[in-house]
Amino acid sequence: EPRFLQYVHPEGLPLGEDFEHLAAALESARVLGRRLVLPDTMNCKNCPAYEAYGLNDTLLELRGCTIDYFAYMFRFFHVYAGDVVEAGVARDELFEASWGPEVALPHDPGFAAEEALLAAGQASLLVFGGDIRALRGELRRRTSVVGAAANCSYHEWPLRFMACRDEAFVANSDS
Repeated sequence: EPRFLQYVHPEGLPLGEDFEHLAAALESARVLGRRLVLPDTMNCKNCPAYEAYGLNDTLLELRGCTIDYFAYMFRFFHVYAGDVVEAGVARDELFEASWGPEVALPHDPGFAAEEALLAAGQASLLVFGGDIRALRGELRRRTSVVGAAANCSYHEWPLRFMACRDEAFVANSDS
């Protein structure tokens, strides 16, 4: 039975921080054996087409955007399809009927990590409202699973560029 992790993605972040939070959430979900509910509050202004396509006029009412405004989703889902669900899934009326009510984790990352690890086979949807990067740090400290979202694998990216998405490799390479 699928289990899910949802987090409160801060609004108005610069592009790098938007993806830093997303990467931390993805890693946290993988460590917990859960699927990540993708955020819908990423900063729309970070989209390269924000003004060119008139998004600055059409997206004014939104609190934020989903990842598909920034990423090549075919490749993203090619790599992470089994680890994520789209942002709107948890808002669907049938979600709670199918998976049960959400369980809010404490905002303190230490307590949240402890509760999340204890809830491994229980609550279907865990929601974390604190700093997801701090929760990832706590999970790394408490488990032997490190870098779960950064496993090195080669993928053909757009325009046939090959890229290794491995934190440890990048940190220890000469480039």
